[in-house]
Amino acid sequence: MSKRNLAWLVAVLAIGAICWIALGPIGGLIAAAATLVVSEVVERRARAQRLAARDGA
Repeated sequence: MSKRNLAWLVAVLAIGAICWIALGPIGGLIAAAATLVVSEVVERRARAQRLAARDGA
């Protein structure tokens, strides 16, 4: 597992756990799911930029 993926995993778990405590189980699950969506969007954009930079170079 890459460092970037590990960082996202820690973020998802931490945000989910904090929201679980603060908002209850449903809030924690929703927050974790939202974090996963954000991580996927960020990673896709980063991947597209890396590919564009590689192809343009």
